[in-house]
Amino acid sequence: MRKLTCFVIIPSNRGENRKQPVALVRDDKWGWVELPSGCQVQNSNDMAVDFDGVYEHIIKAAIDQVNDEYRDKQIYIECTRGQDLPEAGDIVRQLIEQICTADITITDITGHNPNVFLEHGIRLSVKDSLNILIRLEGVALPFNIEQLRCISYTLGLGGPSKAKKEIVSFIRSYLDKLDDDKKPVESSSFYKGYVEIHSGRQLERKLIGAFENAPKLVADFIQFLLINGTSLHLKQESFKFLEAIEKVLQEDPSGQQRAIRHLGMVSNIKGLSTEKLQDIYYRLWLLCDADDTLKEKGQYYLRKVEELEGN
Repeated sequence: MRKLTCFVIIPSNRGENRKQPVALVRDDKWGWVELPSGCQVQNSNDMAVDFDGVYEHIIKAAIDQVNDEYRDKQIYIECTRGQDLPEAGDIVRQLIEQICTADITITDITGHNPNVFLEHGIRLSVKDSLNILIRLEGVALPFNIEQLRCISYTLGLGGPSKAKKEIVSFIRSYLDKLDDDKKPVESSSFYKGYVEIHSGRQLERKLIGAFENAPKLVADFIQFLLINGTSLHLKQESFKFLEAIEKVLQEDPSGQQRAIRHLGMVSNIKGLSTEKLQDIYYRLWLLCDADDTLKEKGQYYLRKVEELEGN
């Protein structure tokens, strides 16, 4: 089954147990905004939004419907929000990892919560796949995102149902465009162009393209040095470069598979010492053993380590 992830960026309810709806007041410029904490008196144009209800009856309900529709196609979307992350460990790191690696995000900008805008900005800077914006009807969009499509919902009769239907439609179009290799697709040309230009990713992609063949060229160079027995310094510096590539890939939450492929390439360099090859196989075993789907492959590399030890 193909498992996708959806991370929901949404304000938390208030109160000790986060069960108290968020109070909003009518602002002439921004529509419905959160009542500042220093305000003691609300006016007649106030309301409250239960964001737990928005999550359950609109967002989660939409994801559940999509999962029902795509069950026969072996596609399942797991829905998570910041409030659901375990409190143990580094919560900020967990949050950022979810924001950056999720296949889909759904962001509720109701109340103009600064944390929500920050998290949505982080998302746009690193990944331009399907990112859905929603808001309570009457909430104004700031100028820098006012061109983006934003689904509106109301809390009255039929409001959640209409918004849920639109979210389902967005996700359907995304899932139906997944290619045969099951790679993520870009949500729109606007997102792609906007993110690349304004975050510097356009330059980043050009640099990645320019250096794409560098590891293979360095590996070939090392093989030449090993066979021809030339400069020890060049050998050491070249290996350091390949190890630096490996480290960068391992630090990327989505780069573990690439790190394994990279190390596999390095292990094929002819003329490696037994000690060097043993170290490479050991690192490959550690990477594979950390992934439940690669345990068997990890055992293969562990046997390689043991064979070299026997020799």
